[in-house]
Amino acid sequence: MLSDLIEKTFKRRFVINLAHRKDRLNEFKNRSTPFFDPGLVERFDAIYGKNIDLTTFATEPFIKNARNKAEVGCFLSHRNIWGIVSDDKTLNDDDLVLIFEDDVFFSKNIENKLKDAMEEFQKIKHPNKFLYIGGRFTENFFPTNQREVKHH
Repeated sequence: MLSDLIEKTFKRRFVINLAHRKDRLNEFKNRSTPFFDPGLVERFDAIYGKNIDLTTFATEPFIKNARNKAEVGCFLSHRNIWGIVSDDKTLNDDDLVLIFEDDVFFSKNIENKLKDAMEEFQKIKHPNKFLYIGGRFTENFFPTNQREVKHH
Protein backbone atom coordinates (compact mmCIF):
# COMPACT_ATOMS: atom_id res chain seq x y z
CA MET A 1 0.00 0.00 0.00
CA LEU A 2 1.13 3.55 -0.68
CA SER A 3 0.98 4.42 3.03
CA ASP A 4 3.79 1.94 3.70
CA LEU A 5 5.90 3.32 0.85
CA ILE A 6 5.43 6.92 2.01
CA GLU A 7 6.09 6.10 5.65
CA LYS A 8 9.21 4.05 4.93
CA THR A 9 10.67 6.24 2.18
CA PHE A 10 10.12 9.77 3.52
CA LYS A 11 11.37 10.73 6.97
CA ARG A 12 9.15 13.85 7.08
CA ARG A 13 6.03 14.62 5.12
CA PHE A 14 4.23 17.95 4.79
CA VAL A 15 1.12 19.40 3.21
CA ILE A 16 1.21 23.16 2.58
CA ASN A 17 -2.08 24.77 3.61
CA LEU A 18 -3.22 28.33 4.31
CA ALA A 19 -4.59 28.81 7.84
CA HIS A 20 -7.88 30.20 6.53
CA ARG A 21 -8.36 27.35 4.01
CA LYS A 22 -9.27 24.40 6.22
CA ASP A 23 -11.66 23.41 3.43
CA ARG A 24 -8.68 22.72 1.17
CA LEU A 25 -6.98 20.71 3.90
CA ASN A 26 -10.13 18.61 4.25
CA GLU A 27 -10.26 18.16 0.46
CA PHE A 28 -6.63 17.01 0.52
CA LYS A 29 -7.47 14.47 3.19
CA ASN A 30 -10.48 13.22 1.23
CA ARG A 31 -8.50 12.93 -2.02
CA SER A 32 -5.53 11.19 -0.39
CA THR A 33 -7.52 8.72 1.75
CA PRO A 34 -8.09 6.18 -1.07
CA PHE A 35 -4.32 6.13 -1.67
CA PHE A 36 -2.66 6.64 1.72
CA ASP A 37 -3.30 7.67 5.30
CA PRO A 38 -3.33 11.50 5.38
CA GLY A 39 -2.36 11.26 9.05
CA LEU A 40 1.18 10.52 7.85
CA VAL A 41 1.47 14.12 6.65
CA GLU A 42 1.96 17.14 8.90
CA ARG A 43 0.27 20.41 8.03
CA PHE A 44 2.55 23.36 7.24
CA ASP A 45 1.06 26.83 7.61
CA ALA A 46 1.46 28.41 4.16
CA ILE A 47 2.52 32.00 3.58
CA TYR A 48 -0.50 34.04 2.47
CA GLY A 49 0.67 35.91 -0.62
CA LYS A 50 -1.83 38.75 -0.26
CA ASN A 51 -0.11 39.77 3.00
CA ILE A 52 3.37 39.98 1.49
CA ASP A 53 5.18 43.27 0.98
CA LEU A 54 7.08 42.52 -2.22
CA THR A 55 9.53 45.37 -1.65
CA THR A 56 11.12 43.41 1.21
CA PHE A 57 12.16 40.75 -1.32
CA ALA A 58 13.27 43.08 -4.12
CA THR A 59 16.75 41.58 -4.35
CA GLU A 60 15.68 37.93 -4.59
CA PRO A 61 15.80 36.82 -8.25
CA PHE A 62 12.81 34.50 -8.15
CA ILE A 63 10.56 36.96 -6.36
CA LYS A 64 11.70 39.83 -8.55
CA ASN A 65 10.39 37.89 -11.56
CA ALA A 66 7.26 36.45 -9.94
CA ARG A 67 3.95 36.96 -11.69
CA ASN A 68 1.83 37.61 -8.59
CA LYS A 69 1.78 37.56 -4.80
CA ALA A 70 0.20 34.10 -4.65
CA GLU A 71 3.19 32.69 -6.53
CA VAL A 72 5.53 34.41 -4.07
CA GLY A 73 3.60 32.99 -1.12
CA CYS A 74 3.87 29.50 -2.58
CA PHE A 75 7.61 29.91 -3.18
CA LEU A 76 8.19 31.23 0.35
CA SER A 77 6.16 28.37 1.84
CA HIS A 78 8.35 25.80 0.09
CA ARG A 79 11.50 27.71 1.03
CA ASN A 80 10.43 27.81 4.68
CA ILE A 81 9.93 24.04 4.69
CA TRP A 82 13.41 23.65 3.22
CA GLY A 83 14.66 25.75 6.15
CA ILE A 84 12.88 23.51 8.65
CA VAL A 85 14.32 20.44 6.97
CA SER A 86 17.82 21.93 6.93
CA ASP A 87 17.61 22.70 10.65
CA ASP A 88 16.12 19.33 11.62
CA LYS A 89 18.90 17.49 13.47
CA THR A 90 16.92 14.22 13.29
CA LEU A 91 17.36 14.14 9.50
CA ASN A 92 20.46 12.69 7.91
CA ASP A 93 21.86 13.78 4.54
CA ASP A 94 20.23 10.85 2.75
CA ASP A 95 16.80 11.18 4.38
CA LEU A 96 13.97 12.12 2.06
CA VAL A 97 11.17 14.61 2.65
CA LEU A 98 7.83 14.73 0.84
CA ILE A 99 5.91 17.97 0.33
CA PHE A 100 2.34 18.16 -0.96
CA GLU A 101 0.32 21.22 -1.80
CA ASP A 102 -3.24 21.01 -0.52
CA ASP A 103 -4.71 21.15 -4.04
CA VAL A 104 -2.88 18.02 -5.25
CA PHE A 105 -4.79 15.36 -7.16
CA PHE A 106 -3.61 11.77 -7.41
CA SER A 107 -3.56 9.60 -10.52
CA LYS A 108 -4.88 6.06 -10.25
CA ASN A 109 -1.36 4.70 -10.60
CA ILE A 110 0.35 7.10 -8.17
CA GLU A 111 2.10 4.28 -6.30
CA ASN A 112 3.80 2.93 -9.43
CA LYS A 113 4.64 6.43 -10.64
CA LEU A 114 6.20 7.29 -7.27
CA LYS A 115 8.22 4.06 -7.23
CA ASP A 116 9.48 4.76 -10.78
CA ALA A 117 10.37 8.34 -9.86
CA MET A 118 12.23 7.20 -6.74
CA GLU A 119 14.30 4.71 -8.77
CA GLU A 120 15.38 7.48 -11.13
CA PHE A 121 15.88 9.89 -8.24
CA GLN A 122 18.26 7.52 -6.45
CA LYS A 123 20.51 7.44 -9.52
CA ILE A 124 21.37 11.12 -9.07
CA LYS A 125 24.74 11.34 -7.31
CA HIS A 126 24.56 15.00 -6.26
CA PRO A 127 24.16 15.36 -2.45
CA ASN A 128 21.41 18.01 -2.72
CA LYS A 129 18.43 16.46 -4.46
CA PHE A 130 14.88 17.72 -4.88
CA LEU A 131 12.19 15.78 -6.65
CA TYR A 132 9.27 17.96 -7.69
CA ILE A 133 6.14 16.15 -8.70
CA GLY A 134 3.85 18.77 -10.12
CA GLY A 135 0.28 18.55 -11.18
CA ARG A 136 -1.39 19.06 -14.49
CA PHE A 137 -5.02 18.93 -15.43
CA THR A 138 -4.61 16.12 -17.94
CA GLU A 139 -4.31 12.46 -17.01
CA ASN A 140 -0.79 11.00 -17.24
CA PHE A 141 0.74 14.34 -18.24
CA PHE A 142 4.43 14.03 -19.07
CA PRO A 143 6.50 17.17 -19.70
CA THR A 144 8.47 17.34 -22.90
CA ASN A 145 10.97 19.87 -21.57
CA GLN A 146 12.37 17.88 -18.61
CA ARG A 147 15.80 18.71 -17.39
CA GLU A 148 18.06 18.16 -14.46
CA VAL A 149 18.83 21.47 -12.82
CA LYS A 150 22.39 21.75 -11.55
CA HIS A 151 23.68 24.37 -9.15
CA HIS A 152 27.37 25.07 -8.66
